[in-house]
Amino acid sequence: MENDATIDTTPDGFGWITRFIDSASGASTTPEEARRRRMRILFLLLATITPLLVFTGNTEQSVFHEEQMLLWAGVLVGASTAFYAALRLFKAERTIGIAFGLWVLTVIAHGPLYYGDPAQIALTTLVLIPLIMGSVSGASASLAGTILVILTYFAVLGSAHYQQHQITDAAISLISYSMLSTVLCGVLVSHFQRHTEAEAKRLTDDNAKVHAIAMTDSLTRCANRRAFQMAMEQISENADSKVHPALFIMDLDRFKQINDTFGHSVGDEVLRTFAERLRNVVAESGRVFRLGGDEFAILFFDEPSQSALEDLAVQIRALSEAAIATQAGDVDFDVSIGIALSDGSEASNSQLYRQADNAAFAAKKLAGSAHLVFNNQIDGQITRQYEVEECLKVAIAKRSIGIAFQPQYDLRNGAIVAYEALARWKDPLLGKVSPAEFIQIAEKTRLIEVLDQQIISTALRNASKWLGRQQRVSINVSARSLRMTDFAAYVLKHVRRAQLDPSQVEIEITETALIENWDAAKHTVDCLRRDGIRIVLDDFGIGYSSLSYLAEFPVQKLKFDRSFLLKACESSNSLIMRSIINLAKEMQVEMVAEGIETREQLNLLRQLKCQQGQGYLLGRPIPAVNMDKFVKSRRMVA
Repeated sequence: MENDATIDTTPDGFGWITRFIDSASGASTTPEEARRRRMRILFLLLATITPLLVFTGNTEQSVFHEEQMLLWAGVLVGASTAFYAALRLFKAERTIGIAFGLWVLTVIAHGPLYYGDPAQIALTTLVLIPLIMGSVSGASASLAGTILVILTYFAVLGSAHYQQHQITDAAISLISYSMLSTVLCGVLVSHFQRHTEAEAKRLTDDNAKVHAIAMTDSLTRCANRRAFQMAMEQISENADSKVHPALFIMDLDRFKQINDTFGHSVGDEVLRTFAERLRNVVAESGRVFRLGGDEFAILFFDEPSQSALEDLAVQIRALSEAAIATQAGDVDFDVSIGIALSDGSEASNSQLYRQADNAAFAAKKLAGSAHLVFNNQIDGQITRQYEVEECLKVAIAKRSIGIAFQPQYDLRNGAIVAYEALARWKDPLLGKVSPAEFIQIAEKTRLIEVLDQQIISTALRNASKWLGRQQRVSINVSARSLRMTDFAAYVLKHVRRAQLDPSQVEIEITETALIENWDAAKHTVDCLRRDGIRIVLDDFGIGYSSLSYLAEFPVQKLKFDRSFLLKACESSNSLIMRSIINLAKEMQVEMVAEGIETREQLNLLRQLKCQQGQGYLLGRPIPAVNMDKFVKSRRMVA
């Protein structure tokens, strides 16, 4: 919980008294500080006004003896000053206030018992008792103070009667009036405090509700990101080598596909159900947070053993494997879990989120649901990614990403029908960096958009020098580029600048790129097709609903995913490949197989009557600077 809630404890009726005291004292709006400041003002008033009451009065007409008045005034001033100093030093307003109230009662009762003279009583101090006790402890204490004053009054009269002291009528009148004033003051303070306490409780409850709402995710009823940040700050500030916190970071894989396929209402159902399952599994051992989107966290303020944490991760993975019943039917998904453990030090606690997030990122690369505990190997991978990203920024800025072209062959006659443009990068510091590595890193940032544009312009400019009129150049683009509103116009501008026919240019997109932003991708694809650019669906056959895209996005070419050829010897895999090739023929769509590396694979594709193919067996990627020489050699052979 946060610090004391801000409340307004001003009651109706007598609220102007409180407002005046608060204004004069600069009191804050928390009940504890308000009491403390009011008591300070009370002590200061007693220390400064009491001498004035003594010296401005007519002592000759008074029932008090001058020496007794001076003694009473000195004691009251000294005690008030002492209690004020104690309150400033210790800030224990309840203890000090109660002590002051008891002290006043002692002084009042001491006079007649010691001197045998009721006029010794400092009558004006009677009124202070309910004020002090009410300010310290509330309405009940104020009433108790009033009762104590009444009892003291009768004790004084009884003591005087017992000791056979004569009490003058003036003294009795003065005592009686003072007592009545005290009772009235006690009643008013009781009412004031009761009203104040009720209002304070109501406002405190309201503030607690508002605070709870502010710290809770409205969809899943888990604690939200703000609450998570506060919890992480708390464990960082309260580092203790004996307390070892641990953290889970979880991402729901393929959740965007669920939203895009079934709608956000179904996605919300999935999130709510998964969050409820998480809370049931974690129970009281940890606290569940929803950080946003499909990202969840579990914080353990004092970790169980690592084996217990990994057992819990296995249970959470099982939650995702159990289908969730929704209005659109059963939905399942995978979950990637990163686990980070702390040694309890402040430095280790502050690294928990980064380590768990990095472990979750590494787990996402594994097939299906997976969990990983952060270790030095993962740390090294993250460091490598950072180095590659920083060097890639420089390479893109200097336009030093190279291009290679891999030919695609007609498997019936051996003619080259197209060249696929492939990015190549050799960094001065890192050496050769695989496209599989730097493309993936670029896709996680806006670097991929600039990189795609550079590859498109460079590939088209190079191809215009040697590309045959019956040949095409094929270029891969990312999901981010498809979401750009001016992407189609950019491609067409560079096609015209290279003086190529739009039908000679193929844009390769993956099923994943389509799913990530269906509407934007469809708009871009429609624009490209309208301008005459050919569309190729890459990695075909690995998505769970690829056939539906053929109806929504009429394409000119399909590319087998290379995983089919790696398992080509399996009869079931061969049957699927035959079915896809026959489907392509029926739809009058070209079919190309990539990743051909053995003679057996090539023979199988020819048996299945696959039209086109590419791979190391047929031809390796050729650097752009060597393409003129390669094309000329092909013409000479022809």
